[in-house]
Amino acid sequence: MTQNQAVRRVDFPVIILGSLLLLWPGFANGWPLVFHDTGGYLDRGYLLTLGFGRSLYYGLFLRATSSSPLVLWPAIFLQAAINAWVIALCLQILGAGRNYILMALAAIAFLTGQAFFTAQLMPDAFTAPMVLAIYLLAFHLQALSRAEKILLSLLVTFSCLVHMSHLAVCAGLVLVLFFLRLAYSRLQFGVPWAGLLAALLILPMGNFLVSGTIGFTPGGSVFVLGRLVQDGLVQQVLDDLCPDPRFKLCAYKDVLPSTANDFVWGGDDAPLRQIGGLEGADDEAKALIAESLRRHPLDNLYFAARALVNQFLLFKTGDELGAFLWHTRWRIEVYFPDQLAAFDAALQQQKGKIDFNRIDPFHTGIIVAAALAILAMAWRGPAESRQFALFMLLALIGNAAVCGIFSNPQPRYQDRLIWVVLLGAFMAYQRRRNPKT
Repeated sequence: MTQNQAVRRVDFPVIILGSLLLLWPGFANGWPLVFHDTGGYLDRGYLLTLGFGRSLYYGLFLRATSSSPLVLWPAIFLQAAINAWVIALCLQILGAGRNYILMALAAIAFLTGQAFFTAQLMPDAFTAPMVLAIYLLAFHLQALSRAEKILLSLLVTFSCLVHMSHLAVCAGLVLVLFFLRLAYSRLQFGVPWAGLLAALLILPMGNFLVSGTIGFTPGGSVFVLGRLVQDGLVQQVLDDLCPDPRFKLCAYKDVLPSTANDFVWGGDDAPLRQIGGLEGADDEAKALIAESLRRHPLDNLYFAARALVNQFLLFKTGDELGAFLWHTRWRIEVYFPDQLAAFDAALQQQKGKIDFNRIDPFHTGIIVAAALAILAMAWRGPAESRQFALFMLLALIGNAAVCGIFSNPQPRYQDRLIWVVLLGAFMAYQRRRNPKT
């Protein structure tokens, strides 16, 4: 394939139309969709500080794309354009034409939950594009132009920077590819290290410039502790050791919340706040996790496996998008006071106006049907289709492991990636109808 042929893959009308399709929830809402965490990301960008579980880099992305009369709309336009470009590239490499690509983009936009991520001010919009970029760099490197290789590697790096779960999923996928190549040298695929290594260098150094401490986005240990509280593992340790001067949580062992969300995000009188809060409890959290692993390894293994399975099967469109997002509203009022009226007038802020109970079962049915279709076509089709199916299965398992074990199973975590099975069905069918590309 010549360089000119590769350059012609950038079909800007398709990217623009695809972006508009992937932004339909934002247009229908009347304002970009937001989440509980959106306000925290805005703080990182405008205050230039590190925050609990909130990437400085996504905050900078929001700040950089909000310095115009359109305020935060450019952020979701860019998110949608990146998604549309990666989807189009996956299909163009297989010889798909413009109409087929637009049909696939429309199906993904209206039949899955991905449009609710691309139109949302959250880094989850980059989860699936990162995984697809790794796939293209690993299995279709020879079909990519130099510019595409660079852009895809930059996409992997940026995706790793904006959310720690992305970094973990990326590292897992790259390491699995590396060890498979090591074990089976005849396998024909590459190991795309560049994007991951760049992120591992940039992330701690950027955080050092802000905080003076080399490290990653803070808060991981408290998220894990919350899941261990939910599973009753922390209570086991406290029953074993309390009273123990190392653990302030001993004083609250009989009143610990029953869910990880209540433990991590409880009010001022919640046990976590009493022992130092989201950041002050870090050392105690690490010590409790270590004690739990040492004293009850089999229980930890069981509950980790259960969390993985639960997360793998748990996906739902619109998770928490209908809640009262008071913190995000507060930050909108601080940073964009002239946008508060438009924010309040959006459908998302009008309780009950967006009925995800009707949308989600339909999306779930499409995902199940697409999964069955890609399995059928992969089973009887070319090896390339099986390759894609196996890689995306690995990515979905990795995403479930990272999010379910190290945080807490939540529907949105798997929903942000599960739609790739529909893209896989379009890719498998395209390969069957055009096997010579």
